[in-house]
Amino acid sequence: EQALGEPASAEQRRIIERLEWMFLEHWGDMGLGIAFGLVLVMTCIGVSVTSRWVRNRNGLLGPRGAFRTMRPPDILVWGVIAVAALWYADQQWPGIGLRPVVWNTALALAAVYWTNGAAVLAYALHLLRPPTVVAAVGFVAVITLAGLQSLCIVGLFDTWFSFRTKLRAWKVSRQLARAARRNDG
Repeated sequence: EQALGEPASAEQRRIIERLEWMFLEHWGDMGLGIAFGLVLVMTCIGVSVTSRWVRNRNGLLGPRGAFRTMRPPDILVWGVIAVAALWYADQQWPGIGLRPVVWNTALALAAVYWTNGAAVLAYALHLLRPPTVVAAVGFVAVITLAGLQSLCIVGLFDTWFSFRTKLRAWKVSRQLARAARRNDG
């Protein structure tokens, strides 16, 4: 706003207010959780890129597994439930000092489940192999329309619904149906 020498638009002002709220007023309540999330995501990217580079450059196997098959342990969902209960306690009795623990832990768990949601999305893209343009438009649509939190929700509910297994079963049933149509025709 100062650099442009003109007043900020309503949207710019709202963004500035959110950043001030997060980085000035509540950094102590959220900083560790945000840092953990950034380290987690950057580590996943780093391991994936390094693994691919090792495989392509040296012909070595690299680390076993792939990002798209990564999944947090099911028992971690109890941490989400505990944090939700503590969040409620913090809302009811704000003076008991739970806020830094609750918010940082909630952000760290959100990062874990966001990463899991991204892994489910990567698995779906790998399995279905849509054209690059379709995949890019779909990704932008998910982020724009549903927001980044949609990947957290997908990652969390993958605990109960096992989306990768359902996607694989759906693809196999589709292939079998296509093969049956060819044999009948």
